[in-house]
Amino acid sequence: MEQKGYFPDGCTYNVIIRGFLARKKYSEALVLLKEMVAKGFSADASTVSWIVNLRSTKGQDAALQEVIKWFMPKD
Repeated sequence: MEQKGYFPDGCTYNVIIRGFLARKKYSEALVLLKEMVAKGFSADASTVSWIVNLRSTKGQDAALQEVIKWFMPKD
C-alpha cells in the first residue's frame, strides 16, 4: 500500500487490526498495533472493544496475551 503512495490513517489501521483479530491472527494484529502507535495513531472504541472481549478467550497464545496487555491496566 505504502509502496504505491497510499499511507494508512488511524481508521485504516483499526479496520485491518480488527480483521486480524477476527481471524485469530494475533501476531499480525500486534505488529500493526505497534506500527499504528509508533505513527501516532490510537485504537478506536471498536478495536478496544474487540480486545477487551478477547480477554475471555480460552487457550490464549502469547501474541494474544501481548495484544491484551497493551490495553489492560497493570494489576
